[in-house]
Order: sequence, then structure tokens, then C-alpha cells
Amino acid sequence: MSRIVVESHKGRRILGQLGPGEDLIGGLLGVCRKHRVRAGALRISGVLQDLALANYDGAGKGMTAPRTFRGAVMLLSGEGVVAEYKGKNDIALRVVISRQRDNGVEVLGGQCTGARVVSCEFIIDA
Repeated sequence: MSRIVVESHKGRRILGQLGPGEDLIGGLLGVCRKHRVRAGALRISGVLQDLALANYDGAGKGMTAPRTFRGAVMLLSGEGVVAEYKGKNDIALRVVISRQRDNGVEVLGGQCTGARVVSCEFIIDA
């Protein structure tokens, strides 16, 4: 059985870019504060560096500790949710990335807990 938590009859779409060196999560939260976004869907793409990813533990014990991938990675797909929790916005962001390795291209994914922006475009549907 599905449950509707909030239903919206009006919406806004915010498109933008984050600048080189910016903190990904902090930058997105800043955009949400500036535009008074309390809830929404988020899509991003671009190039990131020093990406920290967590994944769900297969044994059902919750999320793993984040693992940091140094250097630049291509952000193939990023989707998430902006939500207000205890009066503050939070972002849950899942990403699929690729990076060049000696043996070819490697594709990875998980819950993004942090990254620095090289180039990033975003869309927030609020």
C-alpha cells in the first residue's frame, strides 16, 4: 500500500550550475535556502572530484561507511530528494559515476555523502 505524504498542486523548476571547487551538497543546500525549497526532486550531472559514496550493506545492517574516490569522475546520473527534517533541509542523493582506469572505464554507484564540483548542472523540481 502506497502512502502520499505531501501532494502539490503548484510547482517550480530551478535550473542552475555549481562552480568549480564548490562543495556539492553544501552548494545544493544553499540553492534550496536561497529559493525557499523545503521539498523537491533533484537531478544533477557533470564532473566531480573527491567523491564519497556509501552503499547499502547486503547483510541488512544499514549503510556502509563512505568510501572516497580521489580525482575526477564523470557524473552520469544523479537523482535525489530535498526534504525538511527538524526545521533544516537535507539532501539524499544517489549517483552513478564512471572513471577511467588502466583497464578501461569503471562504473560505480551509491549514496553520495560529499564531493567537490568540477562542473555540475542541476534541476530541482520544488
